[in-house]
Amino acid sequence: YQRRVHGVFTSETRLLHVSDLKNAPADVKFWDPSKKGQPGELVLSAVVQESEEGNLPLALLGMDTLGDSKKKGFSNEDKGVLMKSSQLLAQVLSGIDQDDMDNYPLAIEQVVGPSGVLFLKKVLVDVLRQLNGLTKDQILEMARYGHPPETIIQVVSATLIVLGNKPKSVADWAACRPHIKMALLEKMNKFDPTKPFKKKRGNFFRRAKAMLKGLTMEMVHSKGSLPASLFFQWSYVSIQLRYAAELLRKKVKLYGVLDLYDDVVEPEDDEGPEDDDGDDGDDGTEDEEEE
Repeated sequence: YQRRVHGVFTSETRLLHVSDLKNAPADVKFWDPSKKGQPGELVLSAVVQESEEGNLPLALLGMDTLGDSKKKGFSNEDKGVLMKSSQLLAQVLSGIDQDDMDNYPLAIEQVVGPSGVLFLKKVLVDVLRQLNGLTKDQILEMARYGHPPETIIQVVSATLIVLGNKPKSVADWAACRPHIKMALLEKMNKFDPTKPFKKKRGNFFRRAKAMLKGLTMEMVHSKGSLPASLFFQWSYVSIQLRYAAELLRKKVKLYGVLDLYDDVVEPEDDEGPEDDDGDDGDDGTEDEEEE
């Protein structure tokens, strides 16, 4: 993708990386004309349906750094995530692995139908498939860590908080270690982040989101192991599904019908008071579903 044809960027692969948008050819169009001439990068990944008859282009996924003062460029990990996302989206649009999707019903689908969270659910199912491929030895290896890096403690603690454990009860490695066993994978498989919870439970998700902020799969994997990386991915997508379900329920409540073409804005980060552990007055370790 170093060459241009008639002023248009082209790529020999399904991934296109333009490292200098500031000097883009004049006939390159921008969704927001005010961004034209600004420094930034662009990465596009093709969503392609593969078949014996040939490959059918379905869509393009893209991301850019225009107007982003914090993000200076895209790493190989960023590109890998985009390519993986395009592959999952192609499977969703092509109906591939639909049986696996049907095996994981989500509560929000009873409200808005399956299309409302289709892509996020596909990501969750893909992560669960990888989690279910872990061996007992791999899980026990992580449980045997004596003094793991703080990143690993944060990830495991966040995972347990998403599952309903109160933050203060899993605040350090000594408290987290007893939970790391095969039974934990069963809980992760059965957990539905989209079901209605008591309002205080929202603090659990916000706390977990704050703990994962700034972390990446590559960072977690390099500090720990494959299980830790998968715990991170599972927690991250579960939190995204939680926010998506909340927003979709609000739209249905307000309008009575759901327009998936309306812009949906994720709630602003609200981590709550520093000493708020999301306690809802329940003596148990897990919060109950809202009636």
